[in-house]
Amino acid sequence: MRVTEDIIMFAQSIEPHYYFFAAIVLLAAVTVYLMVLTAQMKSLNKKYSTLVRGSDKKNILEVFEKYSNDMEDVIEMKESLDKELSELKDQQNKSLHHIGLVRYSAYEDVGSDLSFSVALLDGDFNGVLITSIFGRNESHTYAKPISRAESEYRITPEEQEAIRRASLPRALSRRYNKKKK
Repeated sequence: MRVTEDIIMFAQSIEPHYYFFAAIVLLAAVTVYLMVLTAQMKSLNKKYSTLVRGSDKKNILEVFEKYSNDMEDVIEMKESLDKELSELKDQQNKSLHHIGLVRYSAYEDVGSDLSFSVALLDGDFNGVLITSIFGRNESHTYAKPISRAESEYRITPEEQEAIRRASLPRALSRRYNKKKK
C-alpha cells in the first residue's frame, strides 16, 4: 500500500506540462517498437511465402504434411536405388574387368609374334586364359580356367605374363604396355 501512495504523491507533485512530454516520449517508444515488429513481421512473411511457394495450399500444416509425404517417397526411392546399386555392383564385379595380352613367337622359324596369350578376368581375378600357338604348318588354341589369378593347369611364362598384366591396376597396366611397344 505504501508504494501505491508514493506513486500517487509523485504524480501529484509533477507539473501538468511534463505529462505532455512524457506522453510524447512514450509515443515515440511505442512507434519505434511498432516499426521493429513490422520489420520482423515482413521477414517472417517472406520466409513463410518461401516455404509455401509452389504449393496451392496456404495452410502451413498442409504444406508440412505434403513435405512429409514427399520425404517418405524420397526415402522409399533411395532405398530402392540403394538396392539396385548393390545389385549392379555385384553384376559389375562378375563382368570382364582385367585383360592382359602377350604376343610372342612360339617357334624360332616363325616371326611376327603371331602366337599370343590373353587373360580375361573379372573383378575377383577369375576367368579364362586363351593361348594360340601359331606355327608354319599348324596352329593350336588352348583355354585354361583361371581362379584368383591362378590356374590348376601348367602355365607357360608367356601365359603367366598375360595373367600378371591383367592383374595390374589399369593405370600401371597402360604405362607398362606403352613402354613395351
